Amino acid sequence: MEIEQPGFRFPLFDKCLVLANMDGPDPDSGTCWECGYAYKKKPIVVYHTDFRKSGATDSTSYNLMLTESSNQVVDVSQDLDDDEKIARKLHEALMRLDPRIAVEA
Repeated sequence: MEIEQPGFRFPLFDKCLVLANMDGPDPDSGTCWECGYAYKKKPIVVYHTDFRKSGATDSTSYNLMLTESSNQVVDVSQDLDDDEKIARKLHEALMRLDPRIAVEA
């Protein structure tokens, strides 16, 4: 699929999933757009390493539109000092989507 300019392919078309970092007081608008574009087309995994909350409720750390439209939501904000634990949680989320997507840890 091409976008108006011949020979230009938007990189998201070729990816098998979207792994989106939702850190910050408000998730990045470009990342949010990519999640919206991928909705119902590709699996979406969103993760949050930020201790700040930006969601409308206490039960979510960011916008409900993002958490509810994602296939997997991973909150690793309590694991900031443990890179291996963060990587393991993200790997587990990918494996729940499709074992063929994730590479062996």
